[in-house]
Amino acid sequence: MLEALRRSTGGWVAKIFIALLVMSFAVWGVADIFSGYRSQALVTVGDTEISVEEFRFALQREMQEASRQLGRTISLDQARALGLEGRVLGRMVADATLNNDARDKALGISDETVARVITEDPAFHDSFGKFNRIYFEQILRSNGLTEAGYVARQRQIQLRRQIAGALALSVGAPEALVEAAHRFTEERRAIAYVVLSANRLSPVAAPDGAALTDFFDANKERFRAPELRQIETVTVTPAALAAEIVVPEEDITATYELHRDSYAGAERREVQQIVFPSPAEAQAAADKIAAGADFLEIAKQRGLSERDVSLGLVEKSAIVDPAVRDAAFSLEAGKVGAPVAGRLGTALVRVAKIVPAEEKPVAQIRDEIRRELAQKKASEKLLDMFDAVEDERATGAPFPEIANKLRLPYRRIDALDAQGRDASGAPIADLPEARLLVQTAFETDPGVELDTLDTESGGFVWLNVLDVTPERDRSLDEVRDEVEKAWRAEELRNRLAAKADELLKRLKDGARLTTIAQELGTVVTTTQPLKRSDGDSGLSQPAIQTAFATPERGFAASLHRNGTDRVVMQVERVEVPDFDPSGDAGRRLEQNIEASIANSLLNGYVAAKQDRFGISVNQQSLQAIFGDI
Repeated sequence: MLEALRRSTGGWVAKIFIALLVMSFAVWGVADIFSGYRSQALVTVGDTEISVEEFRFALQREMQEASRQLGRTISLDQARALGLEGRVLGRMVADATLNNDARDKALGISDETVARVITEDPAFHDSFGKFNRIYFEQILRSNGLTEAGYVARQRQIQLRRQIAGALALSVGAPEALVEAAHRFTEERRAIAYVVLSANRLSPVAAPDGAALTDFFDANKERFRAPELRQIETVTVTPAALAAEIVVPEEDITATYELHRDSYAGAERREVQQIVFPSPAEAQAAADKIAAGADFLEIAKQRGLSERDVSLGLVEKSAIVDPAVRDAAFSLEAGKVGAPVAGRLGTALVRVAKIVPAEEKPVAQIRDEIRRELAQKKASEKLLDMFDAVEDERATGAPFPEIANKLRLPYRRIDALDAQGRDASGAPIADLPEARLLVQTAFETDPGVELDTLDTESGGFVWLNVLDVTPERDRSLDEVRDEVEKAWRAEELRNRLAAKADELLKRLKDGARLTTIAQELGTVVTTTQPLKRSDGDSGLSQPAIQTAFATPERGFAASLHRNGTDRVVMQVERVEVPDFDPSGDAGRRLEQNIEASIANSLLNGYVAAKQDRFGISVNQQSLQAIFGDI
């Protein structure tokens, strides 16, 4: 049949038919076969593209790293709130710019150099500090990478480093700049001060009507009623479900019998080891011990104390080296094993003491097993409950009815502001996933069906916005007490500032700080010499910064730590540290400044190249990643 088909395509009729077929493909949009597939680029920098999948992968890794740092898994919405997508995309665009520049400059790097960079990476080294290919391949697989892809990525990194390195070659930190930076960071000042407390002034009398009205009119924004949202929630959590689950006694007993060993305290052993640089030395020591020499005496001859050779009283899982672990838990108490090839060298292992595993009776751990079984059943029931709520929502059932039918917690909050407070300004307690819930409530409109919110405990929150009360200007009568309180606080601050200025003028005219302190009924406090960055000194950071802007023996005033009182101070002494450009501190500072300058140069270089190459962002693809379209 195939031969017949080949013969039939040789005629002129068949050729015309095929030509028409090709034209039809072109007309109906299959011309991509000839002109190239439609680009899946998210961002294009010159001729370099960043694909959607590359961005997804990089963002996922950034989210995983952020999750490890925060100690909990973060969602895509939370990643956006942290600005992770902008950070990742910015880094990828900068890399793409340098990749494009490297190609534009026809830069290259040898295979030998790339191989050396990879094999010298400590991440791929074994316990002996050697490159381990099997370990290398395992790490790549665990990160979803291929060897070819990783090698190509390393090649690009090295090319980008060539460009960055060339820019850095011209960087040098002027000694005057290094010295100025050294003085700025290391200079110390001793500051004498007195506190001008609010209780040293006469009480602030109530304002008259005109003063209060004027203050209110000038500060109406401070007293506006915020936008409020009326919301309702239905919540399901594993803990709440587990609390309602009754675990039969026979299930507890059966679980105990099935996992009896895991409920027992593990056997522990007091393990000692001496590591030798060669098998021959280890065997010689083993022969001496077999002939009657003491294990610890052998250690002492090698300059090791009993503490140096002890691994402690440990469970088997606590010993990292597999060879040492197996040897230690196969010996009898007091015995020394044959030399074993460990990760750090050849080792002699001795077991000084064995503490047998201690079995716990079921009565002792009944509650623990009950909780475990209840939590397991709750986790299984959780998804069923999720489906049940979603089924009810699909029918249009209101939240109170769903909660009542499924016996779930229902809550209605009549007034919620964007800071999680009620109409009176008091924080609303026990909001599930408070930050995300409030943010979501203020990003939607009433009647919009929202996606379920996940809780940190593995539960779910269903949120519905019932109504919106727009922000508005309040009348003076509504907030009179609040306005009067604010007026008194501002009046007090103004009086304290005026009094501090008066005292400051007297000091500059020749009065002594001790005299001012006596008049205020307080004492002069003198700090230890402080750096600009010191914060735990009795003075606020603004006061310290003010002192560093004041000449030696000069006077100044600033706000005290409580935010109301004032401090009047004198810079008693300025200590300027000696600057040694060849010392360790001087060299470190010079290196930091040079790195900062080089980074600034590189940022400017990348920005200039981006202007030259041009950047194109596929906004539709970017929005699709985050579900915005």
